Amino acid sequence: MEEEDALELLQRYRRDRRILLDFILSGSLIKKVIMPPGAITLDDVDLDQVSVDYVLGCAKK
Repeated sequence: MEEEDALELLQRYRRDRRILLDFILSGSLIKKVIMPPGAITLDDVDLDQVSVDYVLGCAKK
């Protein structure tokens, strides 16, 4: 039971994190988005690998 709860929390965390990053990156909060090699749009980027702290720091500038 605890293992299922932990998995559910992890999935919820990833989903919410992805929604937050998608919102920040798609809005006008950040003026310039540098894509990794091979990525054309944000859909091509693995947002699980992007640091939320880094993105928020860029939005503050």
